[in-house]
Amino acid sequence: GNMITINFADGNDVVFSVPFDGKKYKVRMCWNHEGQFWALHLWDANNNVILANACVVPKFPLLMNHHKSNAPRGELLVLTDKESVGRDDFQSGAATLVYCTENEFYGG
Repeated sequence: GNMITINFADGNDVVFSVPFDGKKYKVRMCWNHEGQFWALHLWDANNNVILANACVVPKFPLLMNHHKSNAPRGELLVLTDKESVGRDDFQSGAATLVYCTENEFYGG
């Protein structure tokens, strides 16, 4: 399929850019120590906020309720066998952040 694995540096607050469907987006992954969850922020190429402080939960489409005109058409998902995503799970490979194209996710 066209699923893209999104790798990012180890850190409690990491900002990086990534292309979805040929367009550039900026992603910020923040570890919330008190709540023990990752929070995801997403901007378009013009720094318009698409998603702010979304709790990163396993196997749930993170963009589902955020399909604004400037949002990626597909879906961001976390693939893992775990019930929740821990601080080091992306680095260890226990969890993987992926992007599925619109056709792949919604097209069946």
